[in-house]
Amino acid sequence: MTFSSVLAWPSQAWRAGRAKFRHSLDQDVSPHRLALSFSIGAFISFTPWPGHTLLAVGLAMAFGLSPLPAAVGAWVNLVPIMPFTYAAAFKLGAWMTRTDVPPVDISRLADLAYVWSMIPDHASSILVGCFTLGAVVGSICYLPAKRTAMSLARLRNRKKAGERSEK
Repeated sequence: MTFSSVLAWPSQAWRAGRAKFRHSLDQDVSPHRLALSFSIGAFISFTPWPGHTLLAVGLAMAFGLSPLPAAVGAWVNLVPIMPFTYAAAFKLGAWMTRTDVPPVDISRLADLAYVWSMIPDHASSILVGCFTLGAVVGSICYLPAKRTAMSLARLRNRKKAGERSEK
């Protein structure tokens, strides 16, 4: 492997990823797969790591699902409500792991130094709570997303049938 081929690899990977993303948008995808992709994005939105949209798109593409619904699902847990959902996940995780935790000062959750100071001692509670809450929300999101995808598929089919009858 030459030095120039190592330098060319990121641009080749980017082009291949972009082509796969565009191809996935052009496909007729089943309502189940669209809803599953949206649910994965909703699950990812409750994880404690930054970059929810990129994580959701990457995971959807890794499973061969459509990345666009995953990206939309990643915004189920909106930034303004994240401190409250993470506080609830923290409490839920502490209850599930039977960990005694000090009272959480909700007014200080916007202070990243305060949040980061809690992580080493309570990482298991945070992770268990976030993954549990994410799994519940992702599961709840599946049915409405599937019904919406089925409605859109019916509209698309009617439009295609109308275009065929005009020809």
